[in-house]
Parts: sequence; C-alpha cells; structure tokens
Amino acid sequence: MKSMTGYGKTQDNTSAGVVSVEMISVNHRNLDLRLRIPDAFRFVEIDIRNLLKKKLRRGHVEVAVRVKPDPESASENIAINLPAALAYHREAAKFYHAVGNAEEAPASDWIFGMKDVWNTPDPVDSHAIKEALLLLSDRALTALIATRASEGAALESFFEQKTRGLLPIVKEITVLKDEIPTQAQAALEARLRELDADSTVSPDRLAQEITLLVQRADITEEVSRLGAHIKNFLKKIHQPDIGGKELDFILQEMNRETNTMGSKSASYQLSTLMIQLKETISQLREQVQNVE
Repeated sequence: MKSMTGYGKTQDNTSAGVVSVEMISVNHRNLDLRLRIPDAFRFVEIDIRNLLKKKLRRGHVEVAVRVKPDPESASENIAINLPAALAYHREAAKFYHAVGNAEEAPASDWIFGMKDVWNTPDPVDSHAIKEALLLLSDRALTALIATRASEGAALESFFEQKTRGLLPIVKEITVLKDEIPTQAQAALEARLRELDADSTVSPDRLAQEITLLVQRADITEEVSRLGAHIKNFLKKIHQPDIGGKELDFILQEMNRETNTMGSKSASYQLSTLMIQLKETISQLREQVQNVE
C-alpha cells in the first residue's frame, strides 16, 4: 500500500551549476502534475512528466527544479557587445543634438542594462543537462516513493486496527438481531393497546401486520453482507498495489449496510452499536482518501 503523501529532494553539481529537484505530493483523485522549471531548461519538462507518469498513479504532485549557476563559470563567458553599446551611445547623441543639447554627453549607465549589449553564450550542453536533470528527477522521485510507501505502511496498520475493531461490534449485533422481531412485535402491540384498537382490528389482520413488521425489521442479510465486506476489506489492504478507489468502494458498501440496519433498528442498544459502526467507517473513509 502506498500513500499519496510524500516528499523527495536531491541536488548535485552539473555543467549548468548546482541543480536541485524537489517533489511533494498530496492526495488527489487523479494524477495531477505541476512542474516549475526555469525557462532555459523547459525542454526537459516532457521527459520529467513521462518519468512521473510511469511510476505514480494518483496524487497532486508539485515538482520544483532550481538552478544556481556557478559564478566563476558564468564570468568566463561574459563579454560586452561593443558594436551594440556604441550604437546605443551614438543614437542617444543624435537625440541630444536634435533637442538642442549637443554639448551634453548622453548618460551611458542605462546602456549596460540592455540585454543585447552583453554576450553571454550558453555554456550548457543541452544533452548533458537533460541527462543530469532526469537523473536528479529520478532520485527525487525514488525518495518521494519511499516516503509514500512509509506513509502507506502506517495507513495499512491503521486500517487493520480499525477494521478489526468492527468485528466485536458485528458479533454483538448478530446476537441482538434475533431479538429485533420480538421487540418490533411488542412495540406494535403496545401501540395498539394505547390506541385501544384491539377490538377494531381482526386477529388475522393483526397477525399479518406483525409478520410484515417482523420481516422489515429483520437485518440478517445486512449483517451477513457487512461481515463479508469487512473480511474483504481486511484481505484487500494487504494486497500489493491495492488502489484507494477500490477500498473506498468497499467502505461505501459497508456504510450502506450500516445505514440500512440503522433504519430498521428498534432498540437503543442496537442504535448505539450502529453509531459506533458508522463512526469507525467514517474514520476509515477519511483516511482511505490518502491511498494511491
């Protein structure tokens, strides 16, 4: 079992400088990838996405690629584009001459802020940086998957404990379920006595109504199905690569059976047990949303 919550980070020196890749993931119904990569390295984005798609099924995953250039390496490749700088200076002089300030030398600091005044050839070998980024991404992904597996193990233990806690409740309900028809019949007869309706209702009609009431109050099938769902859930959580959607479906069925039994409940004791069932199933459903 794997959780969708995880974290992984790695960094290394490359020809482009110090590159770090950080990944963080949380739960999501599908695989939702969000990548933040410097513009100069966007050509690797599709490959990183494909890498993630191969190893992850679900989750909202944010990937941040950061590059810190090597100052010494960058300085070796910086050179002024003198023709461009002189052209800017010359055009500025024309402007001052046109407005009647020919004797005033144009300011030159702004010229150095123009991008094309500087020649900064890209020293990065695109093939080499692609390999480096993919290697770092794979390492970060491996760390992410490891934390997701660790979180998954904790979830598996939680599911085991909580689900086994349902078994004694179901056992107690099984003991009480045979009393439900008798309780329903007694409640109907008591209500009829309160209404003083014994004399107006024929014995056959009363027997028919009691039979129908007893049938409606019977929860034998619901208890049996709930027990089967619990056993299935306990089996599924230990299977390799079990999906959260499948587990959630089983819990939905468990919740359905519990609701049906609750609607038939005619005793305080049984209603209390139903509340305990629903509370535990709700806790399970909340946590199963984190399973990949």
